[in-house]
Amino acid sequence: MARRRYTSTEISTDKKVNKLGLSYGDFAVMLYTWMIPHAEDNCEITGDPEELKFIVCPGRKDKTEDDIKNAIDGMAELKLISLFERDGKPMILFPPKSFYKYQTYISHGNRDFRGVVERSAKKNAEEHRETPQNTVSPSPSPSLSLSPISSGCSNAREGEIFKFFNGNIGMITPYQAETISQYLDDGIEPEMIIAILKDSIGKSDRWGWSKKVIDNSIRQNVRTVEQYNGKKVERENVKNRDSPRQQQTKVPQKGNFDQRKYTDQEFEGLFKEV
Repeated sequence: MARRRYTSTEISTDKKVNKLGLSYGDFAVMLYTWMIPHAEDNCEITGDPEELKFIVCPGRKDKTEDDIKNAIDGMAELKLISLFERDGKPMILFPPKSFYKYQTYISHGNRDFRGVVERSAKKNAEEHRETPQNTVSPSPSPSLSLSPISSGCSNAREGEIFKFFNGNIGMITPYQAETISQYLDDGIEPEMIIAILKDSIGKSDRWGWSKKVIDNSIRQNVRTVEQYNGKKVERENVKNRDSPRQQQTKVPQKGNFDQRKYTDQEFEGLFKEV
């Protein structure tokens, strides 16, 4: 946990933070903003209400664990945070993009995304693991109303991309992870990003090529994998249309006695000056 950390003043104009206050009260906003300085550099903090009270707001004797749970639920609903479990213990993850936006002093070298990748990969594996009777996964512990990261949350969507990236492109860097998060916020489908990463395999600079294609796609308002595949077909059609027509194969002259027919008179004329 950082001992000397500040929060950017831009947080006071954040629409989601203000909506949190309107929907869940000023205490929820206070708890959210106070949690940030207490979080680790990898965007994590405990999600246990009792621990949060001791760590973040020990002086608020008027607040109960239920008040903290209610505030956490509001943050999760507005996607200000994501909820997950580690070894059965509830944890909170701040989305890296917004967390580092308000914690600009944290150097890129200290921006550790490995936990995000590992948690997302583990979560995706759990969601796709079939039980003997294809039953749903067990619900969270009844002692807390914390739900696991849903497929609609950015963390789960990023996890699919990060997993493919690490397995096919290379170990993802904080800058690359942050850039992908921005693409998702801009409305790019995760499936489209994965499709572009697949197409980059074999290129000398796979990430550079992928980033250029995604940036060009955004400018052309292409945001779904269907639109991307459609553009690929269009480009291929244009390429085939504009390519020069194949020239007829020339018959080699050597040994080709049928390339020109001579009359007897023309043939005799070839040797007149010899």
